[in-house]
Amino acid sequence: MISSDKDATLDSRTLNTELADYLASRSDQIIVATNARGENGKKIRDLLTDYSFEYHSMDNIVPKTDPEYWAHLLMYYGLQPQECFYLDHSEDNLEAAAQIEIEGELFVNNKQGIEVLKSL
Repeated sequence: MISSDKDATLDSRTLNTELADYLASRSDQIIVATNARGENGKKIRDLLTDYSFEYHSMDNIVPKTDPEYWAHLLMYYGLQPQECFYLDHSEDNLEAAAQIEIEGELFVNNKQGIEVLKSL
């Protein structure tokens, strides 16, 4: 949901408001899972201030490519894997979540991502 352009700097990162607005219109619990830490984490939290999304980061101590990240997220929020759906731009992150049975889909663009979410 936050720009992931490899050339983006902390100051140039933006919020994908089309996707954020769609997610905010749903009654689901939305958790923004990130590896961000320090100033990057603060920037993301600042971008999300107009939304009631949860923010989850392990400050990259355990990256999203590690199933332990997802196990911690489930424990922290008291969720079961079947209660979750994960949309991400990284196949490696999706594979780690899938290892503990969190279903997910690769995010390609807003149209595709929103259609996937509508089908849930």
